[in-house]
Amino acid sequence: MEAFNVQGYSQSWFDRNGFPPYLVALVWVVIAFLLFQGIGSVAAILLILYKEGSVSESALVQNPEILLIGNSIGQVFGLAVATLMVARLSALPFEYRSFLRLEIPKGTAAFTGYSVLLVIVIQPTIWAVSWLNQQIPFPESWIQMEEVQIQLLEALLTTGIPLWFLIFSIALVPAVCEEVIFRGYLLRLFEKSTGVLWAIFITGLLFGAFHLRVTQLIPLSLIGVLLAWVTIQSGSLIPAIIMHLVHNGATVIAVHFYPQLIEIDSSEAIPPVWLILASVILTVYGIYLYKKITYTLTE
Repeated sequence: MEAFNVQGYSQSWFDRNGFPPYLVALVWVVIAFLLFQGIGSVAAILLILYKEGSVSESALVQNPEILLIGNSIGQVFGLAVATLMVARLSALPFEYRSFLRLEIPKGTAAFTGYSVLLVIVIQPTIWAVSWLNQQIPFPESWIQMEEVQIQLLEALLTTGIPLWFLIFSIALVPAVCEEVIFRGYLLRLFEKSTGVLWAIFITGLLFGAFHLRVTQLIPLSLIGVLLAWVTIQSGSLIPAIIMHLVHNGATVIAVHFYPQLIEIDSSEAIPPVWLILASVILTVYGIYLYKKITYTLTE
């Protein structure tokens, strides 16, 4: 049966006007990044002006919680809200929620539970891949830019900000907002252009590049691939959001209670071989079980 909306159109606005889905995706990820950075920066500056009366380096250092608030505002409005609005041009009204996988299909609870186990067992593999990524020689200017990011994150995690606020700002908000744009919108656009397999890998790579951390590009992309695959298998954003939350939240909690972890030079640290092998085996087995439950729940 031919799809139609209330205006009698059978195609989305972008499709009717000849915009290729892959081009929309690539343009939007750039625009969303700029919106995120711009809105977050403006919000942080306005909040510091309101509290301190002026903006200075010392004011920024003394108010790390305001930087987190600004970053969260940028993510909510620049990534999530803006994407939800633009996505209406890529989907017909009656398919909007399913297009973005915002619905909760049968078996979502089971998928979410398996997803959490999967993100836990893959951590040593991610750690090992991260170590390999850091052995790649990068230009010194790239490394210095990333070191500034790391120092800022370290300062935020060790300056006495309440744990609940850190989890909200660094784990929950990114989990929701980044999943909406990457696994909700971009994944669907690339599916239309390249097919499922390429869509998973392309959005995974974009997810890794989005964080502007060259020494973590490969592990972040691997996480992005896993999140995309889980979203495809489950048919919902919920499992990926919870996986993302658990992954970020565990890091925040670990550093909060064991700040000495920051001092570990990750470029020299690699997990034991037995732990890597166990992680790879459990991850592969977890993916097998995930596919098995997919078949069971969709029969």
